[in-house]
Amino acid sequence: MTRFRKSFIFLGIGIAVFFLIRFLLYLKYRDTFSALSSIEVIMAFVRGVRFDLSILLTLFAFPLILFNLPLGFAEKLWWQKLWGWLMFALIVAMLFLLAGDLIYFEQVKRHITSELFVIGNDTGFLLDMTVRNYKWYLVLFLLLSSLLWFLWRKTLGGKIIKCTHKYIKYIIFAGFLVLGIRGGISGKPINIIDAFSTGNTAYSNLVLNGAFTLYHHARGSRHVNHKFFPSEEAIRIAKTPLDDPENETFMLHSNTKDNENPPISPPLEKGGKRGFERGFSSETRKLNIVLMVLESWSPFYIDSFGNNGFGVTSNFDSLARDGLRFTRFYAVGQRSIEGIQASLTGIPPIIGIPNIGFGLEAVNFPKIGNTLGEHGYETIFIQTSKRRSFRMDAVARATGFQHYFGMEDIPMLLDYDNQTSTFGWDYEGMQFLKKQLESAKKPFFAFLFTGTTHVPYINPKNGLEKYHHDQNGENGFLNTLNYSDWSLGRFMEESSKMPWFDDTVFVFIADHNFDAYRNFGYPEMYHIPLLIYAPNIIQPGTSETIGSQIDIGPTILDILDIDDRFDSAGTSLFREKDEYAYFSDRNSIGIVTRNGHLIHSLKNRLEAAPSGDKTYLDKLERKLLALDQVMYDMITGGKFGI
Repeated sequence: MTRFRKSFIFLGIGIAVFFLIRFLLYLKYRDTFSALSSIEVIMAFVRGVRFDLSILLTLFAFPLILFNLPLGFAEKLWWQKLWGWLMFALIVAMLFLLAGDLIYFEQVKRHITSELFVIGNDTGFLLDMTVRNYKWYLVLFLLLSSLLWFLWRKTLGGKIIKCTHKYIKYIIFAGFLVLGIRGGISGKPINIIDAFSTGNTAYSNLVLNGAFTLYHHARGSRHVNHKFFPSEEAIRIAKTPLDDPENETFMLHSNTKDNENPPISPPLEKGGKRGFERGFSSETRKLNIVLMVLESWSPFYIDSFGNNGFGVTSNFDSLARDGLRFTRFYAVGQRSIEGIQASLTGIPPIIGIPNIGFGLEAVNFPKIGNTLGEHGYETIFIQTSKRRSFRMDAVARATGFQHYFGMEDIPMLLDYDNQTSTFGWDYEGMQFLKKQLESAKKPFFAFLFTGTTHVPYINPKNGLEKYHHDQNGENGFLNTLNYSDWSLGRFMEESSKMPWFDDTVFVFIADHNFDAYRNFGYPEMYHIPLLIYAPNIIQPGTSETIGSQIDIGPTILDILDIDDRFDSAGTSLFREKDEYAYFSDRNSIGIVTRNGHLIHSLKNRLEAAPSGDKTYLDKLERKLLALDQVMYDMITGGKFGI
């Protein structure tokens, strides 16, 4: 047989190994997959081949390229055996990993990720545990390895037939490798998030395999020390308020009434302390939520927050007069995906842990879309940029949204002189949102991520430029901000005429601060606006409560009077809380309180204020490191959603 035929036999054997492990996973954890229909199970097996082939080719690519070299010496038997047996070693190692994943799945109901690199430090212990407690798995592994050895030996030993047109076939084969690794011809290679596009965690876990999740999670991760205290000590420090050591309130909060699995932080009882009064029964009148994440909207440029007289946010400023402003609210990071992740899941960026869309989705995290969907809410996710931007289509599904729309779905309404906006047009996006809300089932939860205010700044035209336009300068940003604000004004004005308006709470936040032209220091560089607008539901005013994007999910559930369990690193802004904001730039972490801030590299302090108060800063440092450790342990330990 030709070398190409042998290569496809090797790949076929590899796919069969993945199929077998997936079948065993399904049989062993039938309860986990019991909610899936027969069609869904079949489709999970079919879709899984795409992920299996991707990771298989990723590992086999190098030896396959050399195995099939269109050169004379590469047809020698010794050359074939060299690379053929290397592929055998790789498939056996992968089989061992998949067997371990089959065991590990029982503990956290998900596939293994980068925690393998942590537990792998105790190799001796693991081998002893395997022999003692999982000997039948070991026997099965040895039997399958023996079968693989027989098949591999038979395939490699087959007589080599010279291939005609070998150069052309080699190029075609190389193209097959590239497409297989990428998972198809789409703009972005497949990643873990693509398995979660249905929003069904059980289905997604049946589609995936442990080798794929480990590889892609590890690519987005890096080894960082997050162990500063004994586990119990870290929890104690994290849960003790900075200003009141006697009043212990856990940092990691959960809304639930489950007595068998109690919340980490008890929810308020009905009639407890809140920042608003409904004046109606939540059982007879359900509120709608519109959460709008505004690209790069920074307090410095918003007159109702920064009072710097730029004059480009008149509509937002008008809403602020009748809404509830939070003037000490912070982003968790400096990237859009981090702000969206924190707002929808309550999980901030953690150094060494990938963001959602790049590996975090392998963890069982809280999903606000699913939570609200279970209460009868229709959930809608819209972004003005392209559907696959940031893999946001899959992110929407992974966080439980029923409907997702991107630039390709949004019709143009204004004339922009044939300009193309990479990140979409806010006016069209907001008008499209309004149209969706008009036909949406009530109650609804809608999420919109805008984009026009992202560099490079497209001239908005239509008489909306207030400054001499600069595509890459501050004036360009101000013009797009003025345009985005005008778009918001039109959206709110037209929405106010809709029958659903009086029952809707509008939540406006930014994805991150924007300081390219002003060079803000800590913590101002993370400062963002938060405005909750519902004057007939929530009393207008100004709040100096310190919070961040991780508090958005719990705050929304609090407004809606939903007490379902929602594990989160944050808590509702309408409840008494230990006031601090945690943030990270992926190289350092920081904390800001009413009395100061501290930035840390996880090895040493980088900046702290007030510099003269050593006692307070020591306390702040311990708090920050404990928070980081506890959140890291929650993520890597698979504690979310359990």
